[in-house]
Amino acid sequence: MIVLSLGAGLIAVPASATDTSAVQPPPNERAQVLALWATGSDRTQLEAEQALTASDAEVHAFLTNRAPELVRVDDRFKALSLMNESGPAVSAELTSALDGTPEQLAAYLKSGWRGALVMDQRGSVLRAMADGGRQVQAAGTSALDKGTSEALMQFLTKELPLRTAQDERTEALMIEATAGPNLRQAAQEALDGTPADVHAFLEEGQYVARARDRETLTVSQLADLAAKAGATAKAETAAAQKTADQAEKAATAAKQAATVAKEEMAKTQGASLKASDLARDAGRAPHR
Repeated sequence: MIVLSLGAGLIAVPASATDTSAVQPPPNERAQVLALWATGSDRTQLEAEQALTASDAEVHAFLTNRAPELVRVDDRFKALSLMNESGPAVSAELTSALDGTPEQLAAYLKSGWRGALVMDQRGSVLRAMADGGRQVQAAGTSALDKGTSEALMQFLTKELPLRTAQDERTEALMIEATAGPNLRQAAQEALDGTPADVHAFLEEGQYVARARDRETLTVSQLADLAAKAGATAKAETAAAQKTADQAEKAATAAKQAATVAKEEMAKTQGASLKASDLARDAGRAPHR
């Protein structure tokens, strides 16, 4: 028995299969089984391993009777998996291919999806450009101008993350330039960190910091209003006290004036009575 290593698995092959003195099976049949093992599902690989350890006749029977069904099932599984990961163009064509013959589905999976893939890639690039900043838009435009699947994939998988990080950093710097104290501090901390920190700041952190700035501003405004109200009340109290003092002084002056007037009236009445007495006495005096 000789053990051959195939990928991650080990397959035991009868010595007769490697013995040059023994009758060798057609090399292309065992190669076909090996290719089936390399690209098939777990179930296909298991049955292919069993076929590779079998006789020449069993290998031939496996390729003739069992392999076509395994390939058909694997192709449908691959198509359904690809449909879940693809855009609308590839998904639509896969749906049509699944409704066709096994041969049509196999042909589509081999190369027919390429045109639809480019359409889906272009759609992904355009969506990224619509959501991105200047750097993303410039790189996306360049990829669209090249038009190849490779250029579009290069943008989507490698350039887009880098350009997005650049645009987000620019946006954070713009926010920092006109921010309140809490927002400015949060922006600075994000800019000192990683692109992920900047993204988190733009997605959530900036709104928390803005809320804190609003709360601080509101408390400050309330404090100012309270101080102004206190000053106004103090001024009004002082004015009222001044008015009361003036009224008290006026009342005192009026009282004093009334007293003086009373005294003057008393003096006037006294003088009048004295004059009346003198006049009366003069009338009683004898005439000479």
